[in-house]
Amino acid sequence: ETWEGLNKRGAAGVDGISMSMYAENLDANLKDLVERLKAHSYQAPNTRRAYIPKAGNPAKMRPLGIPTVGSQCTSTQWGFGIRTVAKDVRFDLRA
Repeated sequence: ETWEGLNKRGAAGVDGISMSMYAENLDANLKDLVERLKAHSYQAPNTRRAYIPKAGNPAKMRPLGIPTVGSQCTSTQWGFGIRTVAKDVRFDLRA
């Protein structure tokens, strides 16, 4: 479920591993990621900084952080978990 939720066209992160490279050995890569999460030894790596043209002014550039594939998997999975829990909780945000 997590893998299907990711943008497969994204650029490689700071580790240089693209989505297609990660997918070549997907089961082993995801198993390794889960084991590191369970052992509390996973630490998200830095994001790769790239600069892309601004939408309204292509002459100006804006920074873009590109995470690793593993980092994208963990953040997507956390998002799924939070949404699952939050759908059963009602928040009253009125002041």
